[in-house]
Amino acid sequence: MKAYSATTLLIPTNIRHPLLLASMLLLSAPLLAANDTGNSQSKAVAAKIIAVHGADTLRVNITGWPVQTGLFLPLKLGGVDVPKLKGKCDAEANKARKAKRFVKAVLKSTQKVELRDIKRNREYPLTADVYLDDSSLADKLIRAGLGRPYDGKKRYGWCPPYGQ
Repeated sequence: MKAYSATTLLIPTNIRHPLLLASMLLLSAPLLAANDTGNSQSKAVAAKIIAVHGADTLRVNITGWPVQTGLFLPLKLGGVDVPKLKGKCDAEANKARKAKRFVKAVLKSTQKVELRDIKRNREYPLTADVYLDDSSLADKLIRAGLGRPYDGKKRYGWCPPYGQ
């Protein structure tokens, strides 16, 4: 009977120890919960927003997730399309800066941040609905005229004639 080694089983050489393999799987469990097939983690998780790169582009620390997977994590805001800072026209770039300032201002008075419906995304590691004190950040942007509802399909430009 042939003996199988870790190399024969195609396990990378740096993961030959079973305890190391088990700990890696355990630490990656939160990211495995939101996989590439579009499944999502529906349970709300507490988070702290540590940076705002654009109105819909954030960096977060997720409470309860392992340090390796839950700190300084890039996150895309779900359910809303906002103008881009590197827009195709001055009007889009100006509106994007206004939307970013709006998000920063709202965060200053926020006590509780929750991420809901966490999903993996092609462009970003994670996309989630962000709730600030039980109120949707996407809805706030839309009501302020700084975003539009987005369902993952066709996006429209922010430069005239599509956006004002």
